[in-house]
Amino acid sequence: MTLSSLINLNGRIYYFYYNPGKGVLCSEYNDRWCESRLILKTNKQRYSIRIINNEVIYLFAQNTQGDLCLCTNKGDEFINRVIIKNNGAADVSSTLVFPIIYNNHFRIIYNTDTELYVNNLDENGKWGDAINLDSFSFLRTYIFKVHYVSSKQALIFYKLANDRTLGYRSVSIDDVGDFVLIHDSNYKLMDLSVTTNNDEVHLAYIVRKAQTSQVIYKRKFNSHDISKSIFESSDIHSCILTLNEDVIYISFVIRNVVFFVYSRDRGITFSSLQRSSLNIFGLKKCSYIRLDCVVNELYVSSDEPCKIELVEEIHQGIKIFDSADDQLQVNNSKT
Repeated sequence: MTLSSLINLNGRIYYFYYNPGKGVLCSEYNDRWCESRLILKTNKQRYSIRIINNEVIYLFAQNTQGDLCLCTNKGDEFINRVIIKNNGAADVSSTLVFPIIYNNHFRIIYNTDTELYVNNLDENGKWGDAINLDSFSFLRTYIFKVHYVSSKQALIFYKLANDRTLGYRSVSIDDVGDFVLIHDSNYKLMDLSVTTNNDEVHLAYIVRKAQTSQVIYKRKFNSHDISKSIFESSDIHSCILTLNEDVIYISFVIRNVVFFVYSRDRGITFSSLQRSSLNIFGLKKCSYIRLDCVVNELYVSSDEPCKIELVEEIHQGIKIFDSADDQLQVNNSKT
């Protein structure tokens, strides 16, 4: 579920977020944060964003009538159009859409509360028959993420309807892979962070047990898996996995403070627990989109305009922004 997104598009910084009572808003950074503008009026806080050809922002969201809309930027303006009309035949209140666009082919992955679908747009601009991929669990813990491996392929991560089995499928422009198991237990999975590197899938997720929570790392490479229990405590939430060159960093929050561990051998061993100086109070996790960057998520301030919080040990050497403007970045914490 996306609540806020930072986009670095050819050096231009956009911040998208949901405002209750208004809808999806956007602010652009130009030496300072400009006044936010309304992109789409909606009472549903879920939306998804994809960058096409490194120049066009595709934002998918539902309007107040429940129609699925595509919002694209043209110059400094955003143009909205309905791509799927809500006919009231099904509950679409939880729909998220992720596109796969390659050449003239257009495929979308989308959901209802309990079903996952894929559909294609033909050359005449008409939708085909939706293909049901799975029955799955969405509303309880909101684990539903898509990671793009290339312009033609995406990995979609979700929980099955039993609410305890986590896995993913590979969806390309013309194929859908089998469900790949990641985790199966009697405990709830509360958060998930994922990234890929070549043919490797790296994941960090939080499992909520009866009295404690546990951070787990998993790497999948072909048929070979590595699984590690990273840390266990009574109060863990909000994990982020980052690849910086060949080092894997997993950060998570314990009692409002960000802690992290790292691995220099591709997940075989991890460091002891490191405490950063970053306090999470007043912050939220935000998706970050830049085509040439390995960072998928960051912490930002909850206030408007947003400010980005970085941990030097994790983000050192990564080109996140083209300038180090202190209006944009306010924390470069160091232990």
